[in-house]
Amino acid sequence: MHYLLLLLVAAAPSFLIVGYFFYRDRKRIAPKRMILRTFLVGLMVTLPALSLEIILSRGQGMLELSQFTGFFIKSFAIVAFSEEFFKLVVVIFFVYSRFQFSQLIDGITYAILAALGFAAMENFLYGIVGGIGVAVWRYFTALPMHILTAGIMGYYIGKAKQFPGEFAETKYIFTGLVYAIFIHGIYDFVLLSTAETKSMTVFGVVAIFAVSLVIFQEKYRLATEASTNF
Repeated sequence: MHYLLLLLVAAAPSFLIVGYFFYRDRKRIAPKRMILRTFLVGLMVTLPALSLEIILSRGQGMLELSQFTGFFIKSFAIVAFSEEFFKLVVVIFFVYSRFQFSQLIDGITYAILAALGFAAMENFLYGIVGGIGVAVWRYFTALPMHILTAGIMGYYIGKAKQFPGEFAETKYIFTGLVYAIFIHGIYDFVLLSTAETKSMTVFGVVAIFAVSLVIFQEKYRLATEASTNF
């Protein structure tokens, strides 16, 4: 019963946002199954992503690194890369070629759905270790970060679908992944490097979210204006 309650609390924001997507796309042809599928696959890839993080972290532990270098590698090359890569995998292998992916805005939508599934499971796992309070706190930290990085990456996935061709598609998808890893990596680096100074952590996270939100809003605006069938 405790774990069920924890799961409901940990995943509550993700469920609400998925419900919004259901409502928003209620008049489109059969999007609901793909919405749910993307969310669930995003949830399932959390474990392999975290497993990769553990493997890479053990490899890092075998190296003699300064604290700064260790934080940098942990943030960008291990955590950010593992998590953003697996969210990208969900969209590319489970959604990208489907007819439901027909508009530029769909890249943002499905990337965010994958991120919501990922965040729900990750939040549940953190809640098991730290309790419900940790899960609730992550509503305001990890969840927005996952949404923003996925949304920005999703814009470039949508652009790739607009310009079919191996070189163009690879360029846009790679650009989106790099954006996501960069933002996610900065977020994690701030958390690690300012852990002993809470005020600096809060300032850094707020600054990252503010800049990322501006970027996301611009990408969302462009995608909305261009949301005609390809």
